[in-house]
Amino acid sequence: MSPPGGEDHLSLASRRTVYVSVSLLGKLCRGRDIFLEDPKGDCKPERPQVGAGVLFLRQRFLSPLPFLARLSQGSETTMAQKTFCILFPLLVLVLLALGYVQPSLGKESRAMKFQRQHVDSNPTNFGPNYCNEMMRRRQMTDGQCKPVNTFVHEPLADVQDVCLQGNVTCKNGQPNCHQSVSKMNITDCHLRRSSRYPRCIYETTQKDKYIIVACEGDPYVPVHFDDSI
Repeated sequence: MSPPGGEDHLSLASRRTVYVSVSLLGKLCRGRDIFLEDPKGDCKPERPQVGAGVLFLRQRFLSPLPFLARLSQGSETTMAQKTFCILFPLLVLVLLALGYVQPSLGKESRAMKFQRQHVDSNPTNFGPNYCNEMMRRRQMTDGQCKPVNTFVHEPLADVQDVCLQGNVTCKNGQPNCHQSVSKMNITDCHLRRSSRYPRCIYETTQKDKYIIVACEGDPYVPVHFDDSI
């Protein structure tokens, strides 16, 4: 039985009802999008029926309609692809930046390496085992035993000031070496001939000598211990 107003009752799954003001009487047909109906109730897309006055078409929609679902899925897919195309290059740039910056942040400069290997301003463990302990503590026995090393027992500022003192030629012929104007307290560490890695055993010799260091950079600071005389 048709509801009041001459509307055709459509029996579909959804219980939600939407009234659309139209001048054509129509309904949904299975397997098609939207069709209009003739007086016999048959779906004939080629023969729309015109009502007298304004009629109301009651359509019970599947939630969502198949073609709307396909449209929505297509839009979501397109949006996801666009988002991916925008974000992926940015992610690559971020990873490249991290890969470039992180190693440089963790890399030891030549000036810092000089301080680690050669400056011990306030020694607390003078004695026969000084070199054994300091060479291990300052990471000069990692992977191999460094054959020779010199520690300077003066304030860091005094060691850096040598770069402003007498200019001399380095052992390798470079012109950027400088000799201290006064003697400094140093300790020479020499690897024993019988010592083999990983058991690094050193001879410890304490002296007062002039030091020669190679300097570079801005600020101009020691980067290499060249000799002592």
